[in-house]
Amino acid sequence: MLMLLSLGCTHRLPISPIKIPVSLTKAGTIINMDFKVNREYNYGFILRFSYKKGIFNSGVDLREAMGDPSYHDKNGNIIIKNVGVPIPCKVTIRSLINKEVVYQKSVIPSLSSWGRDWSKSLGDTRLKKGNYNIVVESVNSIPDFDNVLVLILITELTHK
Repeated sequence: MLMLLSLGCTHRLPISPIKIPVSLTKAGTIINMDFKVNREYNYGFILRFSYKKGIFNSGVDLREAMGDPSYHDKNGNIIIKNVGVPIPCKVTIRSLINKEVVYQKSVIPSLSSWGRDWSKSLGDTRLKKGNYNIVVESVNSIPDFDNVLVLILITELTHK
């Protein structure tokens, strides 16, 4: 169970992920918030894109913008043929108890799921029960995603 601690209110989200709308049009911090983990589990950090047509308002084709999914070659190396429009991000998670960094990663996320909504993974880690702060920074301004609903999801993973 995840709890979002923001603006003095607490939202209980028993199975549903935390969803935070963000903008990628300017470089810098796109999210800085506290959240609570009620059980030790593996959690994923995801960018989710919602669109109405196959073309973003910027005129960039959806497929070109989102890129191709990654896969593992026979040696276990991650292969990405096309990342689409690059979205370099830095994700930092700190424990609120001792301010210790428990997860930090710079990433250019690749396509992880597609269909009605498209998702790009920012990474995942195991978190113990406790209170945390997450900061996600966009390294560049990315005008290609102007007027596209972009969410950051914090969700329990079922595959680990």
